[in-house]
Amino acid sequence: MDDKTFQDLVKDALELLKRKTILELTEHDISYQESAKRHSKAEKRYVENKHLFTTEQKEIVDEILDATEESNTDMNDILYIAGLKDMLHLLASYNLINLH
Repeated sequence: MDDKTFQDLVKDALELLKRKTILELTEHDISYQESAKRHSKAEKRYVENKHLFTTEQKEIVDEILDATEESNTDMNDILYIAGLKDMLHLLASYNLINLH
């Protein structure tokens, strides 16, 4: 399997499924659309005014933004897997699948 392990391949496949599902859900979620607009406006203001910051302030803000994005990405992955796990347990509770 070249350089990719089976786990990496499964992770990549889940990423594709997750991206499609999340895109479908977020396109129709008003609350998400509103927060995405707020985020976009705030990011635009930051980019437009970044030149006013000292080098240290830019580094601090960029570091917190990068850390937040990384943390959010990790949490999204965890929540997606938790949702899959919950779905399997729900199906098992109705004897639609056997987990053992």
